[in-house]
Amino acid sequence: MTGPLARGLAVLALLATASYASALLTPRREPGRDTPRLDALIPERFGSWAAEPTAVLPVLLVPDVLADAEGSQSASYDDVLMRTYRRADGARVMVALAYGRRQTQELKIHRPELCYYAQGFAVNALGARRVQLDSARAVESRALLTENRARTEIVTYWIRVGERVANDAWDIRWAIFRDGLDGRVPDGLLVRASSLTETPAGAERELVLQHEFLADLYGALPAVTQTFLAGREVVL
Repeated sequence: MTGPLARGLAVLALLATASYASALLTPRREPGRDTPRLDALIPERFGSWAAEPTAVLPVLLVPDVLADAEGSQSASYDDVLMRTYRRADGARVMVALAYGRRQTQELKIHRPELCYYAQGFAVNALGARRVQLDSARAVESRALLTENRARTEIVTYWIRVGERVANDAWDIRWAIFRDGLDGRVPDGLLVRASSLTETPAGAERELVLQHEFLADLYGALPAVTQTFLAGREVVL
């Protein structure tokens, strides 16, 4: 077997072996982050944005929706926040945050691609996008175009693992492994912003709107909460 699949399997085997060795040799420490509830961290009003009742059923943050989706979401995360914000000019952005205190190779934040697909959406990746949060801080995000019979939804997301942003499945595993070598079990946070468009042709416009929303939110937060959202180190 050759090619990308073989390399991926080799990396996975290396991570599994190294993680097992690390577990035997390194004392484990739980995450030390003392985190208030997400609804207390994220303001309902900031800048020209204000939270409003959600008119559109949000996509849940788990891919296992065949049985009890709400129960599965509650069991998967320590805290979840879903809100819709309206800007003074009428623009709307849906935001979803999911926090887990312990991220391991077996228990990780679910990537939105899987959640949307499991809930009946066709999912098309629009690639990596840099979100400029302020003049000194940017994060690498992933952009998605998702569609079902009822709506077309454009998505921007990133996943923080410990102090790093790691969106790719292999990067997430590597971030967990690196923290494990230092004896840490990292926490994790999914930051997802999305908005609706009439046609896929409006995707780029919606991504600009979402980046503006995320920058406005970031700028309204104290430094400790900014770090909670975006970490300190970006994993490319």
